Amino acid sequence: GSTPKSYRDLPLRMAEFGRVYRHALSGVPMGAMRVRTFTQDDAHIYCTTEQMQVEIADMIDLVKVVYPAIGYDMAGVKVRVATRPVSRMGSDANWDLAERALADSLTAAGLPFTFAPGEGAFYGPKIEFHVTDAIGRDGIYVGDHRVGNAVATAVADAEAWIADEGTSY
Repeated sequence: GSTPKSYRDLPLRMAEFGRVYRHALSGVPMGAMRVRTFTQDDAHIYCTTEQMQVEIADMIDLVKVVYPAIGYDMAGVKVRVATRPVSRMGSDANWDLAERALADSLTAAGLPFTFAPGEGAFYGPKIEFHVTDAIGRDGIYVGDHRVGNAVATAVADAEAWIADEGTSY
């Protein structure tokens, strides 16, 4: 919990589940098709550069177990590596390292992917997972996994949204 941490404690893995509420105004595109509430899980992995490949590989292995368990065939999941946006923090060298780590990990895991230039978070690139929902809408964004730019550390941020009460969004 709340005790001070040292680099000796790395990798440090933290996760939380949170209920998110939203209300789309009438007339908003897709507003009628959005749920009012959903549960978002948010996880962060803080690790050294040397630990980064193993942590990313472990996260991909977890996705390959969890997604089929909740009904997604991995063959139908479209994977993208979202790369550095124009406005960003961190050095180009750190971005090169993080983008290469994500791509190399996906290749090693046997997951085909494409690049989404400029669509990474301001602090790091990410792996995005897109699926087709229950009513056939393609490219539904269900989660991403990021590597943040920090001195001698990488942050992998895994987010997945699962609609509550069986409603698709």
